[in-house]
Amino acid sequence: MAVWPLPLVAGLLGLALGQPLLLAREEEVRLLWAGEVARAALEALAEAPSPEALAALEEGLALLSGRLGPYPGLLSGLEALGAEARRAGEEAGGLRPLLPQAFSLLEAVQEALVPRVDPPLRAGLMAQMALGAEGVAARYREGFLLGREAYRLGFFLLWRLWIHADALRPHLPPAAWGRVREGLSLLQGLYPSSAFPPYFRDPEEARQAALDLVYALEAGLGVDLLPRDPRANLAYLLGLAQRACQGPQAREGWQATRLFFHSHLLPVLGATFPSLAEPLARALGKPFPDCGQVFSWLQEALEAPGWE
Repeated sequence: MAVWPLPLVAGLLGLALGQPLLLAREEEVRLLWAGEVARAALEALAEAPSPEALAALEEGLALLSGRLGPYPGLLSGLEALGAEARRAGEEAGGLRPLLPQAFSLLEAVQEALVPRVDPPLRAGLMAQMALGAEGVAARYREGFLLGREAYRLGFFLLWRLWIHADALRPHLPPAAWGRVREGLSLLQGLYPSSAFPPYFRDPEEARQAALDLVYALEAGLGVDLLPRDPRANLAYLLGLAQRACQGPQAREGWQATRLFFHSHLLPVLGATFPSLAEPLARALGKPFPDCGQVFSWLQEALEAPGWE
């Protein structure tokens, strides 16, 4: 009898109970996302060294490293990759010869941490890549605000988004695939190359194209991907924050909390309760936020009237 990994069982149970995938399988999506961020950052560093790309690489590696205790060989490999990227990334092209080995290492890490990427999980990853914090749409907005390196990272994330879409294509009805391809093509029009463009279009076009892409994935697979209930999102965020404070990997825990907050809570919380959203955003921007204060703000938001 086949024995499924516990995270996968829990994720499928969450879907069966009606949870959207980006809640039911948030941890798996986050780990896959970390690998994609690291890959995009390596591509960007190989093309043009920058502090922003190096910071993105270190964020991705930290999210992965926190789960590699049972795999000391992979953990030491990631640590060496980060050190080598810092050294070789000081000059243009210095990192290029290392990319094949780095990508092989990232693949091995993924196989260890998330060994089975089924169609719904791949769609969840695509939703995070397209629409989440630091994803393709968000990076385009940063580029619009003169974030040159943010734009470059968005370009390489979009390239990977196409690859995941091609892998998912056999599992989508033709109509859904057509809408997915249309959304990707619209994003490609905003990212014609990795070079900083001479002019930008309205960043809302990138967000709308990413939304259309995600809606097409939801319809094509018959799965809810996006967590749309603000209170459920707050409760989940509170759980992430508690684990960050109580667990041994505080840095990884707070990065996971920060990613979920900016991806799925900040827009609605900022519009509904700005007096809570602003201090939370500031607190979560710190490497090690004040646990008690964060818990207090999240509890206040959970209990606030006006969500209905």
